[in-house]
Amino acid sequence: CPHCGEMIRSHRVCPKCGASFSLEANPPKVENICDECGETLVIRDDDKPETVRERLAVYHEQTEPLIEFYRARDVLKPVCGTDGVDEISEAILSILRSCK
Repeated sequence: CPHCGEMIRSHRVCPKCGASFSLEANPPKVENICDECGETLVIRDDDKPETVRERLAVYHEQTEPLIEFYRARDVLKPVCGTDGVDEISEAILSILRSCK
C-alpha cells in the first residue's frame, strides 16, 4: 500500500507509557512530547530506515513470489491495512463470506 511507507516515517511512540502518535494523522500537542505523560517521543527500532530496508528485502525475496503464486490462481484478495478497523474487518468478512 502506498501509504504504509509514509506511516512508518511519521510514527512515534512514548517509551514510558506506550502512547502512539502519527505526525500526520494524530500528532502530539507539543512536538515530540507525549500528550499522556510528557516523555520525549522516539522512533521504534523496527521503524528505523535500516530496519525497514531489511524488512523490504525479505518481503521482495520471500513474500512477493507468494503474491504472484496466489494471484495466478485467482485466490489473492488484497485488503488495505491503512483503512479504519471497521472497514478492514468488513473487507475481510466480505472476502470470507464470498468463499462459501
